[in-house]
Amino acid sequence: MKDEKRAKRIEKALSLGKQKDKGNQYYRVADVVADLRHFCDRQGINWEDEIAMSEIFYESEKNI
Repeated sequence: MKDEKRAKRIEKALSLGKQKDKGNQYYRVADVVADLRHFCDRQGINWEDEIAMSEIFYESEKNI
């Protein structure tokens, strides 16, 4: 999958600033990242491991 398609996929999933429930909107990527950290905490997922893996995925996808 190309970078542009990946970016559009997450943009659609997040709908930054466009959710109907105004009290539950994501306005910034930072909001999403913070919520992902809370999710990892609750699920017992190591945040640092996920970030490290995301860097590997990003770099390999960017170079395709």
